[in-house]
Amino acid sequence: MDKGKNGSFLVRESQSKPGDFVLSVRTDDKVTHVMIRYQDGKYDVGGGEKFDSLTDLVEHYKKNPMVETTGTVVHLKMPFNATRITASTIECRVQQLAKENSQSSGKAGFWEEFEYLQQQECKHLYSRKEGQKP
Repeated sequence: MDKGKNGSFLVRESQSKPGDFVLSVRTDDKVTHVMIRYQDGKYDVGGGEKFDSLTDLVEHYKKNPMVETTGTVVHLKMPFNATRITASTIECRVQQLAKENSQSSGKAGFWEEFEYLQQQECKHLYSRKEGQKP
């Protein structure tokens, strides 16, 4: 997130409260973390509206910015995708993931990235039939 632009955001599972999530947003050149609670089948950020899915929550706050108790306006502008890298930065990313993995006792680094990728919806440019043509 430190390399993201103001308004970039990501949603991750809370490390301190498994089952809850955290919305990390870069705002005013710092990263703000907002707890997302999951109660009674709904997601919320502590007061206000409740949502059926994380996607609904994020889409709502992309259109309606949050305001921190400090008065800072938190805009969700663009998702921050930590798994998108270029060939020239692969070695740096591997070192970063290895470092994260060795510094924490929980799931992090390679394992966290693997789990994230496994949960992503598979999107194909062409149908499977197209790829099987002789």
